[in-house]
Amino acid sequence: MSYVVKMLYQSHQIGKVETLVRVLQEENWERKLKLAHANGISLKSRDENGETILMRASRMNRLDVVKFLAEKCKVDVNQEDDHGQKAFHVTSNEEIQIYLLQHGTNVHEIMLCFAALDNRLHVVDTLIGLGFDVNFRDPQGDTTLTLCKSADDYKLKKMITLLKNNGATI
Repeated sequence: MSYVVKMLYQSHQIGKVETLVRVLQEENWERKLKLAHANGISLKSRDENGETILMRASRMNRLDVVKFLAEKCKVDVNQEDDHGQKAFHVTSNEEIQIYLLQHGTNVHEIMLCFAALDNRLHVVDTLIGLGFDVNFRDPQGDTTLTLCKSADDYKLKKMITLLKNNGATI
């Protein structure tokens, strides 16, 4: 067993993802993770907060690693940490959010409101395409369109148009 596999195996044995995270920062991360995966090291390990390597890769905005873990290692994109967060929630990268949605991440309808208010046109468009209700009401009874209009932000003009074009009402 190579040094890398031993190191990753020991990391896995003590339930830490820190070593795996360090590997992500190296040039040959893919070879090392493939080697670890081929040697039976689970890439589903969690840190002390329940965060997985997929969540860390997502937080680090590493779309290449997210794709590798989801496609090659079949890591569950719906795993939650101790706070109910998924890889989708911990990234600020729109491409990663869209990728995760297209690969089965389940998120609550309220995410449409959050994405709209963050002016994430592509994420909102993807959510609508996945069947999210553009007229979903938040706990206060407001629709996404109502929230966008009340924000009175000129940057949300395209978002408001997108929502209206998809049947959103106040």
